[in-house]
Amino acid sequence: ADEQLMRIREYAEKALPPTEAFPVRCAYEPPAPHPYTVLSLDASGRLARLEFFATAAATNRLLLVEYEGWKEAKPGIWIPCLQKMEARGRDGSSVRETLRVSGLVVNEPIPPEAFDPLKQAPGIRFLSPEEAQKALKK
Repeated sequence: ADEQLMRIREYAEKALPPTEAFPVRCAYEPPAPHPYTVLSLDASGRLARLEFFATAAATNRLLLVEYEGWKEAKPGIWIPCLQKMEARGRDGSSVRETLRVSGLVVNEPIPPEAFDPLKQAPGIRFLSPEEAQKALKK
């Protein structure tokens, strides 16, 4: 979320009407080709929804990101442990992704075996990039 917010920080903020779910909403209209951006905050003042639209009419949503499952990693530092994203292609098709953070720890050593996919996912065969490309062409 921080990366998206940094992209709009220099543009004027326009207050939008609140909703029951989002008591604070605001919009940013950077110059083209950047999208019209709507931010919605939850009752705690945390970013809960980020939306990109093709125009300020806000009728053609290009991207929706919802932030949930907030956990306080350190005092005053909150991390959304559930992020749901829906992007819409030019052809109208949708792509959905979910990012879930589990076992959140901060500033703790990570054992090297945590980065070994064969130990973390036993029984799963990982494809080389070449094998994956061939499989996609079938």
